[in-house]
Amino acid sequence: MARRKRHLPAKTNLSVDEPSAEGRLSWRWTLLGMVALALLAFLPFLPVLRAEFLDWDDPYYITHNFRIHQLTWANVADLFRLNPQLGPIPNGQYTPLVELSLMIEHRLVGLQPWLYHLTNVLLHMANTLLVCAFLRKLRADRAWAWLTAALFAVHPLHVESVAWIVERKDVLCAFFCLGAMILYLDFRATRKTRYVVASLVAATCALLSKPMAVTLPAVLLLCDLYLGRPLSDQWKRPWLAPFAALSLLFTAITWHTHASYGIIRAAEAGNVFQNMTMASWNFFWFVGKTLWPLGLSAYVPAAPEASGQPAAPAAAAPVVAPKTVLPSAIAQFYLRPGHSAA
Repeated sequence: MARRKRHLPAKTNLSVDEPSAEGRLSWRWTLLGMVALALLAFLPFLPVLRAEFLDWDDPYYITHNFRIHQLTWANVADLFRLNPQLGPIPNGQYTPLVELSLMIEHRLVGLQPWLYHLTNVLLHMANTLLVCAFLRKLRADRAWAWLTAALFAVHPLHVESVAWIVERKDVLCAFFCLGAMILYLDFRATRKTRYVVASLVAATCALLSKPMAVTLPAVLLLCDLYLGRPLSDQWKRPWLAPFAALSLLFTAITWHTHASYGIIRAAEAGNVFQNMTMASWNFFWFVGKTLWPLGLSAYVPAAPEASGQPAAPAAAAPVVAPKTVLPSAIAQFYLRPGHSAA
């Protein structure tokens, strides 16, 4: 009795690991999008490369900061001292990584400003790409992540941070903050220790670039809430505790340097409510200029001084709103049932 022949499926030459045509096309579009973002961040600031130094803080940090004029181990170590021996901390701002970058540039080109400006522009370009990557980690749609990063690249509020050499503090701090946030989200997704260690290193570098990075733990907490992770999870596994400890340490360092150089006076330090009101006023000012960037000036207006004792409910509104109502409203919007971040 003849045995039936089994018809086996024809062999294919495609490997399981070989990317499909759609995958290759998607990768090409992603690469093209990243190149476009880099150009958007770089090209508008090309005229900056012909700019000179400014008399606003540039002498304190560069031209008259003689401890960065020689790249030696002794000078590098002095940058990280709270009580330096080779010269004062510029404006009482403890930013040793910024001064170290300026020291390296001075070693390469002396007092030719083009390289200092180029570094700022390149950092801004890197930050633009990191913004897009960070939003994708937050499960944002590719198109929206790209458009947001493109707006970040060309927004007029970034002109000061990029065009002013001393504002290396902003672009360098943003670079490390964005890196810390991306690495933290990778850690939360994979629970691999190397990511949280790398995130802590990036957070430390951000704090060594500008004290404003003390807000990073709060931002990381908001990221967790946005992704639907319950607040109680932080009590069970306090992943943010090391970040909070770093912020407290650098808050103390900033207070010490500001007090040592007379930036914080006893009368000003005691008026905590007025300082909080000014911080809240600045918050709303920057939100307004972000949405409607007109009337920008090199001189940023100071918060209007209150005369006498303000009424408690009215004065508390600008303090409480940005710290409680606004984050709560945002969290409720994105975490409501049926909402998809993607």
